Amino acid sequence: MLELLLEKRRKRLRRYKWFRRGQSLVFLLVFLLMFLSSPKLIDTEIMGSIETPEGVSAEIGEVLPQDKLPSGQAGSGKEPEAQAVEPQEPSSAADDCEFPEKFAPENDGIEREVKIAYLTFDDGPTHYLTDILQILAESEVPATFFMLEPSMSAHADVLSRMAEEGHAFGLHGVTHKRKQFYASQESVLGEMNTAQAKLQEITGIKTVLIRTPYGSKPYMTPAYREAVGAAGYKLWDWNVDSKDWFYRDERLVSHTLKQIEVLEKKKVTPVILLHERKETVQFLPQILAYLQSKNYVLKVPDAETEPVQFK
Repeated sequence: MLELLLEKRRKRLRRYKWFRRGQSLVFLLVFLLMFLSSPKLIDTEIMGSIETPEGVSAEIGEVLPQDKLPSGQAGSGKEPEAQAVEPQEPSSAADDCEFPEKFAPENDGIEREVKIAYLTFDDGPTHYLTDILQILAESEVPATFFMLEPSMSAHADVLSRMAEEGHAFGLHGVTHKRKQFYASQESVLGEMNTAQAKLQEITGIKTVLIRTPYGSKPYMTPAYREAVGAAGYKLWDWNVDSKDWFYRDERLVSHTLKQIEVLEKKKVTPVILLHERKETVQFLPQILAYLQSKNYVLKVPDAETEPVQFK
């Protein structure tokens, strides 16, 4: 009895196997028929060049209208001459690649947002000033110089050149000594008035832009601020400190650029503090190149420009 059952099971398995083979064969035949009856499924790059009548486009089976046929063949009733279609070389994947914005060339005709930056120098003029002016001239950008009264007298000859090249003048006082400068309202105003008079004597220019030594915070009390404001002065601080008085290597550049990047994300105009130093002369071109690559336009403030001040 068991043997009969096993025999029946074996017969059913054999029939099932033949059934599955038949299914596969039918599927293969249907696929071949579809492939042979549909020319569009033929890949010309795999099959090689195909002779195509001129009245037929490179995509097989698409017949051109009569007005698109070559002259002399439209409506002629003649069999058009066969023309071999050359398979085109496939384009490289790199041709269709979109590069990130940071690698896009700046002079590619794409309109980008114009951003303003202010480049400022303190504690001058010094003997490094001519080198700095040369670098600025080569990049065709202006800067603002907050100057000390004794140094103006020592470098009076270069001040006229600065005015001619479009740079702005600011006042930085006389002594640059914390206790002496911030002793009273009178001492603050007295130093700024002295510096203003000296600049006007040398250049004929009267500026109201001032920057106090070491920045306004915490030494410029509310009373001091009120006094300089009443005298018509515009007090400027900064929001990017290069620390060129501290760094002696390329950290000066990286430290400066990091601050600019933070302000750029916040859409805040950078006011960059620099000094007339040997290190500044060495690394200033890198800072300028970065600003220009980021589409910054360097400008100088005037009496109407809203100043950046420490809070």
